[in-house]
Amino acid sequence: MLIVKQTILSEADKAAVETMYLSGMSMSDIARIYGCHYTTIGRILRRRNVPIR
Repeated sequence: MLIVKQTILSEADKAAVETMYLSGMSMSDIARIYGCHYTTIGRILRRRNVPIR
């Protein structure tokens, strides 16, 4: 059985994700920092209405 760890980011973390992405970091690089999948970062950005590049 595979156990999957769920990464829950605080509002401060989500704001930092947005700032990092807008400053030019890739979703993959940000995901590596927070220990989550890049799709999690993409979901956060979409919910915050950040244009995806």
